[in-house]
Amino acid sequence: MSQMDFLLTGLVLSFLLTFILSFLQVVFSYYSRIGFSRILEGQDNLKDEILEHYDELKIAIDYGRIIFYLALVVYTCLIFPALSGWPLWCFLLFLALYLVFFDYLPRLLLLAIKEKNLRFVLPVVVPIKFILTPLLILPKIFLKREEERQAAWRQHEASEEEIETFIDEATEEGIIEKDQNELLRGVVEFGDKQVREIMTPRSRMVAVDIETTVGQLKEVFIREKYSRIPVYKERLDNIAGMVMAKDLLEFSDHPQLGRKIDFLLRPVLFVPETMPVKGLLKEFKKVKQKLAIVVDEYGGISGLVTMEDLLEEIVGEIQDEYDTEEPQIIAEKPDSYLVRGETEINDLEEVLGCELSEDNFLTVNGLLHQHLGRLPRRGEKLELANLSFEVLEVDDKSIKKVRLTRRPTENKNGEGN
Repeated sequence: MSQMDFLLTGLVLSFLLTFILSFLQVVFSYYSRIGFSRILEGQDNLKDEILEHYDELKIAIDYGRIIFYLALVVYTCLIFPALSGWPLWCFLLFLALYLVFFDYLPRLLLLAIKEKNLRFVLPVVVPIKFILTPLLILPKIFLKREEERQAAWRQHEASEEEIETFIDEATEEGIIEKDQNELLRGVVEFGDKQVREIMTPRSRMVAVDIETTVGQLKEVFIREKYSRIPVYKERLDNIAGMVMAKDLLEFSDHPQLGRKIDFLLRPVLFVPETMPVKGLLKEFKKVKQKLAIVVDEYGGISGLVTMEDLLEEIVGEIQDEYDTEEPQIIAEKPDSYLVRGETEINDLEEVLGCELSEDNFLTVNGLLHQHLGRLPRRGEKLELANLSFEVLEVDDKSIKKVRLTRRPTENKNGEGN
């Protein structure tokens, strides 16, 4: 191989690698871990490889892109030495080359490739990662140091209990009013909670199929009194976007009432159920949205969360003109209660003054499901210690209402307490 052949080979390889890395940079900047989890469903090895090294890959791709582009510049100057005598024109040439081939075209390519087809493109990450392995050493060091720095910082932070004690002492001394105490406690607890603790669960989500007509959608908005509703395609796990009530104002008695709602779709935010609520608040502000779809670790839909849910964690329940107050627990008589299925276990334990289960159940629905191993039938009963649960209302997916009766316990002499 002659020297010119070597230089031409280096030029072509540098160009191809720079273009591939530029495309991957666009993909990684557009898709989060959740997006890759959704795209690579069924390709577990590749998905694990990308998700495990997500941050390192992003940095290494940026480094590699710069290095191979510089190599491209060097090879070009060696092949065409006359360019070095025209520095301004040389600069403009490489600037145009960069903007067209390594900025504009990669973005255009991503728009042209449908999301479902990215699964056939992303396997190139594996050999690229092998090539860029030396470049991963430095990012790993920096990322590890950053994690250590954050861990050290967290050790110096005051605990939630210390802050709450300080708030209570200030209240007792009259420095803080009672309503301010509740607000400050809400702010403190807000920081530790995860999205799954405040979301509307999947079983209570209101969503519509993309085949719904504008007229049918208007009826759903009128009935449910929501301002935003998610839209799915064929199944709930395939959320296509969301629609807003305000977009329907122009369609009163309009010929388009029979048209499918796909033209009204707006993009929707996806967040993991483990995201801290304070992180979600920042994300809402960043993307200027007020509704997010919550997904689990497998990419399935867990529920949805709104800006109102976040605010209620700080200031308490917000009632608007459409909300009707429905008590979660109603005392029928001493030791007998009507309890809604979505009632939180903590609230029920507080009313009963006892601990129902050591397992991590969030709702009465979850408690009964776990013990029965299935969805119970109407009228079915379950005995737990001295508590009797009778199912009063149930739908296809969840328990709506139960009657809870507490039987008197017996002492050692067989007498009821």
